[in-house]
Amino acid sequence: MGNLLAYSGIVTKVRAMQAKLLTDEDFQNIAAFHTVTEVAAYLKEHPGYLNVLADMDENRLHRGEIEKLLVQSLYSDYTRLYRFSGMDQKKFLELYLKRYEMNLINYCLRIVFNHYQKPFDLDHKKIFFDKYSDLSIDKLITSGNIGELVENLKGTEYYAPLKRLENVENPTLFDYDLALNLYYFTTMWKKRKKILKHKIRDSSLKKLKKKEQEKMMKKLFLEGYSKNAIAEAFECLPETVTARIKRAEEDTNGT
Repeated sequence: MGNLLAYSGIVTKVRAMQAKLLTDEDFQNIAAFHTVTEVAAYLKEHPGYLNVLADMDENRLHRGEIEKLLVQSLYSDYTRLYRFSGMDQKKFLELYLKRYEMNLINYCLRIVFNHYQKPFDLDHKKIFFDKYSDLSIDKLITSGNIGELVENLKGTEYYAPLKRLENVENPTLFDYDLALNLYYFTTMWKKRKKILKHKIRDSSLKKLKKKEQEKMMKKLFLEGYSKNAIAEAFECLPETVTARIKRAEEDTNGT
């Protein structure tokens, strides 16, 4: 039952972090503010962002600076989960990392395509990407045009799908966005079954006594497993799982 306990631990960790997320009411309050200072002051009092903004003077923060702090907070949450995870869970997080990599490449594409005068502003992301990603921010920020950017992706999985656009006459930013997104979603689709395991593999489950099975079914259901997956693990019908979860809840409530 080691795997079940491992996933139980990460679920508990995620739920504790989830409790600190902004609520619908928080977003409604923020939407009513008129200045960046008001938003910063509000977030500074929120449990989820207290540590990020604690030492900052909200009266001197600009929108761009706050966005950087919030991005770093996101990376910090990823790091905490990655350190807490086992090998299987890390495989999922490494798959999830592709979202951050896509955002980074898209940002760089817009810089070189639109010939922005301002330099790449990626220092706040460098530590995170140096640790968890194959993308080199040190290389990417030297890109002066689209050709250089693609070459600076050499050695990563994103090089080949973007390199193919050299054969397209006058490719646009849309073409590069499309190629990148097609690669991303195709890759995610292929890897989903291998990494996102929906089956419960634990031969000891069927050896549990009836009351223990009911408690375990309830526990698995609360952890996010479907009744079909639980039924398959216990070799019974989904309707049986429903009934046993109900009995476990009645036992818990003393009814």
